[in-house]
Amino acid sequence: MGTHILEFREATTHSFIVKIWSEETTAACEKVPWRGHITHVPSGERQYLEHLNDLCLFIVPYLISTNARVGTGWRVMSWFLGKEPKPSTSP
Repeated sequence: MGTHILEFREATTHSFIVKIWSEETTAACEKVPWRGHITHVPSGERQYLEHLNDLCLFIVPYLISTNARVGTGWRVMSWFLGKEPKPSTSP
């Protein structure tokens, strides 16, 4: 593979680590709440989570920064919540 292709892939690639765990509850509780966090590997930015949609809301700005196709609903939700596109991680 040529150097140009590798550089392009690095500029358009983002890695994330997701960690999810269940909270301790009493025996009477039917639904076990879960918590977690997602970390953007290159920048170290981390967000704690309580809802599955929070994963997508964290990732979408990075996708937008690489001009990836993102549904209008996600774009509007990201804009509404003040989540600006993240800068590219390229050197």
